[in-house]
Amino acid sequence: MTWLHRSAVLLCACTLVLLLAGALVSSTGAGLALPGWPSLSPTTEAASGAWLQQAHRLLAALVALLTVLAAALAWRSDPRPWMKGLSVAAVALVVAQSVYGGLAVISLLPAYFSVFHAALAQLFFGLTVAMALLTSPGWLEREQGAVRVESDPALARWALASTIAIYAQVLVGALMRHSHVADGRPGGLAIPDYPLAFGQVIPVAELDSAIVAVAFLHRLIALVTAGLVAATVVRVYRHHAGHVGFVRPATLLALIVVAQILLGGLAVLSGMTPLVTTMHAASAGVALAASLVLLLRAGAAAPLIGGAGPRPRHTDATA
Repeated sequence: MTWLHRSAVLLCACTLVLLLAGALVSSTGAGLALPGWPSLSPTTEAASGAWLQQAHRLLAALVALLTVLAAALAWRSDPRPWMKGLSVAAVALVVAQSVYGGLAVISLLPAYFSVFHAALAQLFFGLTVAMALLTSPGWLEREQGAVRVESDPALARWALASTIAIYAQVLVGALMRHSHVADGRPGGLAIPDYPLAFGQVIPVAELDSAIVAVAFLHRLIALVTAGLVAATVVRVYRHHAGHVGFVRPATLLALIVVAQILLGGLAVLSGMTPLVTTMHAASAGVALAASLVLLLRAGAAAPLIGGAGPRPRHTDATA
């Protein structure tokens, strides 16, 4: 179980790096730098960005191998049937993601392929976060009853709403990022000013354009997400201020959402500078992970999915 947890943590970390690399490939327009798939290595005559795209593919291969390793360890050492099922789902998802990424390149990256690829990537990352948490020593002690579970259904509901909102924001952001305005500008510049939109709070006349509507929806969801995250964090600090298992992910979530808002504005004002847009896209995964951890911890999932254990001996919320 120790090696299973270590492999899950390593898988989670490598997946986050892969998200960062994927965001960089998208931001620099290197998605078709290697038009073939699969490929061993780019040639010296390859298009600009080929080595970046190849690094992305090699990272994806590493993540796939780590996923298979984690699944094998889960089947060998984890007695929980649902954890075995979770590991199989991870393998299926990483295979689907790899094949779909290849099809996206072969079909010359149509927007709907790229959006779905980004959606699967964040979904897989969330799954690796759950695997790392659910195999941790603290969580196992919680399942076995060695520590008293302190659930908070209200916090779980807020965290669930925040998680859904963040994922929706990721999907709309991907659609915007992989679309273009009629004059060829990237979709992120469909609304060229910030924080207003065409100098207005609600650009009614401009919303006739589909890409402008998507960009404005992205901003609206950002406001909703910020409100939900604020309510979640306030709940944590009011009722669980002494529990690092709640405070740490809540604090990280609050900081990342603030950074997301600032990076989103900077991306527009800088004309979609690749470094800024990469950080903006990749940090969404961190926000999703923090919100998911809060959801799992607050929802008292362990007693529901684990077996009955001995009577609790002490209180600990770090699981």
